[in-house]
Amino acid sequence: MVEMKKVPGIEYGTTSWTIDVPESAIVFEKLPAEQITQSLPDPANAIREALENPLGMERISEIVKKGSKVTVAFHSHVGHSFISAPIVLDELHKAGVEDSDIAFMPGLGTYPKFRRRGFLVSEMDPLVAGEPILPPKIVDKFWPPGTIYPRGMKNHDCSDPKELVFLGYSKLGDYVEYNKCVQESDLVIFLGGCLAPTGTYGAYGGSSGVSIGLGSAKAIGSTHTYSIVSDPKAIHCSPRNNLYREHKHAIQDQIEDATGKPIFNVDGFQNFNSEWSVFNAGHYKEIQEPTWQVLDKEKIVKIPEQVDVTICGCGPHTTYDHANNPLAVLASQVSSHPMKDFLPPKPFCRKGGVVIVCATCDGRISEIRQSDQEIIKIFNKVGQNAANLVDYEDEFYNRDDYLFNYRHARAFHPMHPFWLFYNAQWALDNYTVICAGAQSFEAARSVGMVPAKDFPTAWNMATKILGNKEPLALVQPNRTKRGGVIFKVA
Repeated sequence: MVEMKKVPGIEYGTTSWTIDVPESAIVFEKLPAEQITQSLPDPANAIREALENPLGMERISEIVKKGSKVTVAFHSHVGHSFISAPIVLDELHKAGVEDSDIAFMPGLGTYPKFRRRGFLVSEMDPLVAGEPILPPKIVDKFWPPGTIYPRGMKNHDCSDPKELVFLGYSKLGDYVEYNKCVQESDLVIFLGGCLAPTGTYGAYGGSSGVSIGLGSAKAIGSTHTYSIVSDPKAIHCSPRNNLYREHKHAIQDQIEDATGKPIFNVDGFQNFNSEWSVFNAGHYKEIQEPTWQVLDKEKIVKIPEQVDVTICGCGPHTTYDHANNPLAVLASQVSSHPMKDFLPPKPFCRKGGVVIVCATCDGRISEIRQSDQEIIKIFNKVGQNAANLVDYEDEFYNRDDYLFNYRHARAFHPMHPFWLFYNAQWALDNYTVICAGAQSFEAARSVGMVPAKDFPTAWNMATKILGNKEPLALVQPNRTKRGGVIFKVA
């Protein structure tokens, strides 16, 4: 008889489950208090100090002057722009730069464009909807109420050739086509993300900001392509030797070589409790390593051996859509997180293991995810092998119906679900992915998951697949309510 224990806090839609797992299961929910980086008592002051002491670049006041054109770009999901933008604006004013020569631009990549209120509070990632983006005083000044097409607040458009400039190819062969601000501005300042650990990307921040946020769809597609994100060198969470991150470095290098203008980054690090704890400013090559060292000390969690099963839940929302969307569940709750959150050489879940994600998954897809349904159908048409989606890329780069919605109706660019499937194929190839609590079995199956009516059913399925009544499990309760971590197998 296998001894079992109860683990509460497994998210499932708007509720949570208490599940029974073997006594041997590893349960991770929080870090020891002494491992968590101390939060900053005054983040704004820390940003000022970082701007006064930039790494690898001169101070902003030494780069620009009266008459200089400046673009202040910022992370489109959630970041420190609400705190840092006023401080950066003050630095520009001190240098003599006038408001008429400053533009604010969200690094949207292929995400939906901001409406005016999107510059005030996040409309992007459902998990952070309502988080402040820019202070009302800045929005009112650069996008006055009642103005339809403001000069000082600009949406990045990843498919408008009039707004893009081709800057050649990177040393790794990436197609470098970016918002024309990188060429026309005397200085681009990017207020970066929080450098959280994240699967394929290694870590946010640094070169991630411009290389993804201000790229054309084709430029982003050249780094998100199947051959790169499925490469073993890209499937882990180490930022120092991650292939995908190397491509982002190569892109920013090419942008700077082609324009002759280095990009000024302001990056922050959020600790496990989602509190700001470190800020660095300057050139990406110089600011990344100090922040990664903080990440190393806090975020790495050691486990004694590879597990057979990993278990986590999914609240009402995912990074890309609500939890009814099967592709959003697969992409954000399985393939990027948590399955790639490990340090090489060993994934924390052994090859041939089982992933159990508890999610409502009823098949409904938001209008904002305009091309998901069609691409899910194609995914099944080509044998549920994402590598075969490549043949359809040219059509979806150029579909006028979808591009209109992207440009004018707040929808994702039609290519976005391709990249979610490319990123997910590794998990589908190496694990059995069970969606426990799927309210539409057909929807779960449509993206390669195996549906189960509830957790006990999913657990029984896992034991049969593994041929083991007491497989070693890693359970992560309340995972979406905390900061990310990186697992390292001892």
